[in-house]
Amino acid sequence: MHILLVDDDPTFSDVIAARLERRDHVSLTLAVSAEHALQLVDAASQPFDCFLLDIMMGDIDGIELCHRLRQHSSYQTTPIIMITASQETPLMEQAFHAGATDFLRKPLDEVELAGRIKSAMLLVDALKREKAGRAALQSVLTSHDPVSGFDISERICLSGVSGILDYHELEKSLLRLQDGLYHISVFRIVVPAFQKASCSRGRSETLQLLRDVSQGILTAAPADTPFMSYIGRGRFLCCVLGRMTGTSETFRTCIQDKVCSMLDARSLDYSDAFEVAVHQLNDHRIISRTAAVALVRSEFERASLSLESLPPVHDIEENIFAETDWLLCDADAGL
Repeated sequence: MHILLVDDDPTFSDVIAARLERRDHVSLTLAVSAEHALQLVDAASQPFDCFLLDIMMGDIDGIELCHRLRQHSSYQTTPIIMITASQETPLMEQAFHAGATDFLRKPLDEVELAGRIKSAMLLVDALKREKAGRAALQSVLTSHDPVSGFDISERICLSGVSGILDYHELEKSLLRLQDGLYHISVFRIVVPAFQKASCSRGRSETLQLLRDVSQGILTAAPADTPFMSYIGRGRFLCCVLGRMTGTSETFRTCIQDKVCSMLDARSLDYSDAFEVAVHQLNDHRIISRTAAVALVRSEFERASLSLESLPPVHDIEENIFAETDWLLCDADAGL
């Protein structure tokens, strides 16, 4: 991972450089000002994978630099982590509005820094997967030849479906909620016979099935903007903010009806393979942001470990997670 650190304090930059250069697979370039950073960006033969930007700098501050980087075609989704000594919430709101991914407060803790860098690395990996998936989807949609060899564990970002997020973006959307209690319903949505369907169909049809299921979930969800992600093996995560008027079974029936209608319109017969299972993961309708994040992380980790059985998820004691940050716990081991 190639990181560009932009800070006009050489002492601070040297300290961060010393810490990061001890990490495997991390290379660091230093810039002493926003202008210097933009010159390095223009001259780089390969795009940077991540940016660390100090907010308070000279003529061009970190927020303006973040905004300019987002205008660059190569950096519209690259992780940008802001660094600040300020405690002002409006300042961070401006940074997020400019396109920042995350932020750190000075003085930096080495373990926290490693955790945030690990988070950025996960996001970089997800973005690369999305780019590869987008290219593969374009290839199969423009090809008349059947494509086989679909890996059911592949966590594809279905970029053609408006409203679906990569998992890490879904998590960050939850983390950006203000700390507190919310009406949130977290669902695991599964196509049980997805493996059978993917084996009997080409890659193009399998991808289209996932797109249709995604669209069916988004249409059926009792909210204008549900947070949803595909996490592999025919499994989706869906977080609905707001009061639920129906039951999980009502939600499931609505999804299945809408997807079947789309399949019928495409003249695709999945009558022997298509069914949707919907499981609500939280018993209480009002839960904290922390509890919601813990639920989605648990599901994502379960899917990533390729567990065939999915045990029921019971209520989470929210105080267990009150001081927990999974990115920091194993930061040293992972980097």
